[in-house]
Amino acid sequence: MLTPSVKLWLKKGKLSIIGSGRVRLLRAIEKYGSITKAAKSMNMSYRHAWGIIKKIQDSVGKDIVITTHGGEHGGGAKLTEYGKKILMQYEQHEWEIEKLIKYGPRPALAVDGVIFDKLGDIVLIRRKNSPFKGKLALPGGFVENNETTEAAVKREVKEELGIETRIKRLVGVYSEPKRDPRQHIVSVVYELEPLSTKFKAGDDAAEFEIVPIEVLTKSGLDTLAFDHGKIIADILSKKK
Repeated sequence: MLTPSVKLWLKKGKLSIIGSGRVRLLRAIEKYGSITKAAKSMNMSYRHAWGIIKKIQDSVGKDIVITTHGGEHGGGAKLTEYGKKILMQYEQHEWEIEKLIKYGPRPALAVDGVIFDKLGDIVLIRRKNSPFKGKLALPGGFVENNETTEAAVKREVKEELGIETRIKRLVGVYSEPKRDPRQHIVSVVYELEPLSTKFKAGDDAAEFEIVPIEVLTKSGLDTLAFDHGKIIADILSKKK
């Protein structure tokens, strides 16, 4: 059975900085505490190994290896904090690629916000971009790295409607694999309290609309983008 193989490089602009061979050298330096021993373990000369290190350092503009000379136990070498950071960054990407190859793409994480005004009408956006361009939808978007879903939903609503909000409750988690035509996207849905009524469409929203629930249910919840009709139907069923 054939298996896929990927060559990973960390780049600075168009310049390739760190690849698998260079990473092996850095790992060997960490292991042996010596450029000489690291080079020997890789069947290369000290001069070649130091040339690789120098090339990396010139590219990033920082030292990645500290060397010491003489002393009771002779000279040594170790990675600087920046060198360790580069190595960790490479290993993180390496791990992500290995998992992607082994298990396939993971579901993406998104959030959606449900906002009712004082009259009980629902605040929706009209999508500016595909998929479902021109369709009404709940405001929302993707969760960013190192961001909680609570922070993400408030940020996305502010970007799309221009208002600050307060989280009232968790509505639910919607994870049906085909709910979004782009890929498997899991959405965490919150009901939010608007802290302002000065809505202003932005980001992925071409415009916003405040729609009475009776009008929305009469026109058909299935006309909304994604599975947002189902989300609203679930909320309405719990309000009865």
